[in-house]
Amino acid sequence: MFTSGYVPWWNEYPGPYITAPIEIGCAGVTDIRERASEILALSKMNWNNTEGLSRYPVTVSFAKRLGQLMTELPENQVPNPSHRFYM
Repeated sequence: MFTSGYVPWWNEYPGPYITAPIEIGCAGVTDIRERASEILALSKMNWNNTEGLSRYPVTVSFAKRLGQLMTELPENQVPNPSHRFYM
């Protein structure tokens, strides 16, 4: 599945890189087209920046960023458990 590439409503390809597909699968019986539609929708929902599209769903990209932030904390500091603290 491609989450970025040519955008019809912009009538252009808004990216300096070559698009690459994301492989999706399932562990059980499911409608893979419906799951792909959900993943695609989540990749367009990052309202915290001005990008109109992203490669990964906002849930995955936010988790990666949060993980990067956590590696910067000193060992003696307890992370704030509130989600809004990291927005």
